[in-house]
Amino acid sequence: MPPDCGLADKQHAGLKGKKVQLTYLFTANADGSKKLPPLIIGKAYKPCAFKNKTGEQLGFIYWNNAKAWMMAMIYQEWLLDWDEKLRREGRKILLLQDNFSGHVIPDTLTNIHIKNFEPNLTAHVQPNDQGIIHCFKAHYRAKFIHRSIDLYEAGITLTHVYNIDQLEGMHLTDKAWNENLVRQAEDAVESTLNTLEKTGLLQHTNQMDINKLLNPAVKVHQVFEETDEDIYEAVMDAKRVWEESAKSGEVDVESDAPVEPAPMCNKALQAALLLQKYMRDLDDPFAHKLEMMLGLFGRKMCTATMQNTKDTELTNYFPSKE
Repeated sequence: MPPDCGLADKQHAGLKGKKVQLTYLFTANADGSKKLPPLIIGKAYKPCAFKNKTGEQLGFIYWNNAKAWMMAMIYQEWLLDWDEKLRREGRKILLLQDNFSGHVIPDTLTNIHIKNFEPNLTAHVQPNDQGIIHCFKAHYRAKFIHRSIDLYEAGITLTHVYNIDQLEGMHLTDKAWNENLVRQAEDAVESTLNTLEKTGLLQHTNQMDINKLLNPAVKVHQVFEETDEDIYEAVMDAKRVWEESAKSGEVDVESDAPVEPAPMCNKALQAALLLQKYMRDLDDPFAHKLEMMLGLFGRKMCTATMQNTKDTELTNYFPSKE
């Protein structure tokens, strides 16, 4: 999914996007605090990117058919598995869904009560159509572009930075689907603060200013005025301690080992991308978290590099007369 348009000073050949098609089923509760792992439907049972593993072995709820479409059999199997899980937990829920022909409700459900939306009302009343799917796609595209930038910074050519296989796309989708957890936490904190303020436990008058917190008035600043003699004696004392340590063998005086320079930014990005690529094949929650942290590390490194760059001046294009 390369960008739809760009800025160029001359004509370039266009880039073709991948034609891999996937169908996703998203399920969440009313306030978004609980979200099920997405149901994914692809065309191949074991795509090349899976490296002869099944979707279940890679940690996904993955089904396949010739057209990657939702079918009644897939929907019923997924629904019955969820119903069994709810039965073990002792929970009962109401599931709202659109009246799609593939959403055939099984007769054996015990803990899920399903209500279909009326025809022609889905786009107006279904929560997922009220911006949730739109936000998910925006998060996915943002993560895809960040990934492309990381590849470019690591030295990958422009014709290949947008290449992505099915497995990596599924990992990006998982990250995008779980993205708004931070936003929910921020909303929860804001709601709690508003509640405390309404009850009178937290008021604007008793909120401490940050400067007063860091520099309290009762703090005593001790200022030491050192004379030249005091500084000289301190230096000589340090020198005597170092010489005594060298004589006793505690300090390696001859140690002059060369200091290895820090890796360049592009080398660090290549290492981070290599680790991310390795962890995509692991069905381990810690590996998935570390993969997300490495992606965040790469983006922060690129941002820091861009902030430290200097603008090119006009005089840089002319040789110096000296």
